[in-house]
Amino acid sequence: MNYTFRGNAMATKNRDYVRDLPYNEGGRAYMATQIEFDKALEYLLQRLREDGLADRTLIVINADHYPYGLEKEDYDQLAGKTLEENFEIYRNSLIMYVDGMEPMEVDKVCFTLDILPTIYNLMDIPYDSRLLMGSDVFSEREPLAFFVNRSWITEEGRYNAVTKKFTPAEGSSLEDQDAYIERITQIVRNKLKFSTQVLDYDYYERILPDSIWDIVNEDSGYPPSRE
Repeated sequence: MNYTFRGNAMATKNRDYVRDLPYNEGGRAYMATQIEFDKALEYLLQRLREDGLADRTLIVINADHYPYGLEKEDYDQLAGKTLEENFEIYRNSLIMYVDGMEPMEVDKVCFTLDILPTIYNLMDIPYDSRLLMGSDVFSEREPLAFFVNRSWITEEGRYNAVTKKFTPAEGSSLEDQDAYIERITQIVRNKLKFSTQVLDYDYYERILPDSIWDIVNEDSGYPPSRE
């Protein structure tokens, strides 16, 4: 993504809104593109309210990656500090909203894999939790976020798989730190391994009953081969 005012139509369109922000051009252009997202969300909510659907529609917002097109200096300016690149640069928020809902803030560690089971529980949709890698963020299950290089974060701390360094969280009182690191690292290995196998062997196609696929095919208009 090109975060400038010379090759990004969304940034150029909203340039005046960010003209006085104390950032480099990259940071200001990035913020300008987010204003376009704000406008789109405003329009969506307006239409949902006009049609009487806003209190029956769950809106889920989450970033699937950090803005790759920015320079490190731009990230640091936007964050207001020097970002650590193995963990902090990936940190973002998950927002779930329904008109009229009672606000609730969850400050524990969560991960993209946790979004779907959280939605299922919020929408009271039955599902088999054994078939998903993540867990409902409102559950009591031990939270875990992990990265492609096998580093991970839990409530007890963060482990950098590159440097082999574990940094305990404030208030952590692990009795056997080495055993804990090995246990969580093995969980991460398994999740990465089985996630790959789910794709390689088309796992869900094999285990879901024909009745489910009939519904999927009817909704999508694209019946996959069942051979």
